[in-house]
This record gives sequence, C-alpha cells and structure tokens, in this order.
Amino acid sequence: MKTTVLTLLLIVMTNAEGIAQKGNQWVDKVYSIRGNWSVQKENKEMYFVLGGDFYTLAGPDLKLYLSQKEMSEINNRDAIDKEGGVYVASLKSNKGAQKYKFPPDVNIADYKSLVIHCQKFSVVWGGIDLMDEE
Repeated sequence: MKTTVLTLLLIVMTNAEGIAQKGNQWVDKVYSIRGNWSVQKENKEMYFVLGGDFYTLAGPDLKLYLSQKEMSEINNRDAIDKEGGVYVASLKSNKGAQKYKFPPDVNIADYKSLVIHCQKFSVVWGGIDLMDEE
C-alpha cells in the first residue's frame, strides 16, 4: 500500500519538464528558511532548484548536503559532512532563484533530506525531507 501511494504521489508531482519533487515545506533548525524548491531531471542530470521566493538568513559558509537522515533526526550543530552526508554545493545566495547540480554518481533515492549547513560554525540552518520512493 505504501509503495502504491508514494508511486501515485510521485506520478502526480511529475510534469512534462521533468520535475520529480517540489514543495515549500522547510524544516527550520536554527534559522528560518522559506520558499519553493524542486528536484528536477534535465538530460539525465538531477538538479536542486530554489524558487525566486527562497530566503534565509545569510551565513559565512552555507553549504548544501544530501543526508541519509530525515530532518527530524538531525540535531542542531550536527556536522552533516561527517555523518554520511554528501556535499552538493556552496549556497550561492541566501535569497532568490538558484540551481544546483547533484553529483553525477549520487542516487538521490538513497538520501532522505537536503540540508543547509554552516560548515564554518557547524550549525544546521534547516532543510527539506525528500520523498521516500520505496
């Protein structure tokens, strides 16, 4: 039953442009994050896309990581990069539309969340839970 429901949800959320997941629900940890996001497939490459309404507090060393943990399992000050996370990119800006290519050797389905993390001070800003595709 879980597989059928999640498969139907993924089909409903996928459109002609190849958007696999989208939403605007952020899990705040230390700082507030808001705005739309999507995971898109273009020419066999996967991208994380932030909408024009994206906003969070600026930080000195904000980076995006894929994590094998759900956001509820990630505590403040967790060093995501040292707990099985995969570095995606440095955040280009704390606001506005942005696009990040996932590493080509990474299977997005193996990860449960995408996290904004200040590496310099080991602070988790927050993140999103990715859909379970099982």
